Amino acid sequence: MSSIIRRGDTFRGISVFGRGVFTDEDGYTYAGQIRDGYACGLGVLRGSDGDEDYAEHGPDGNYDGRHVDRYAFGDTHYRLYEATTSAAR
Repeated sequence: MSSIIRRGDTFRGISVFGRGVFTDEDGYTYAGQIRDGYACGLGVLRGSDGDEDYAEHGPDGNYDGRHVDRYAFGDTHYRLYEATTSAAR
């Protein structure tokens, strides 16, 4: 069992060759790429309510690049984040 940081939250789970599946204390599951203890690269976050978050993460575990939220009730939102500010454009 290992842990990673994704957007400041700690997730625990298992990884193999830079990819893994991790769950936080609220029941959210992150499946994707990791590096040096952080979500890094492409990953998917799933909530128990059916919401999904497809995102690219930088080496600090924050959003860096493309980000798509897909809500269980049907809405989809696209955002683009920059590494220097981690703010939506």
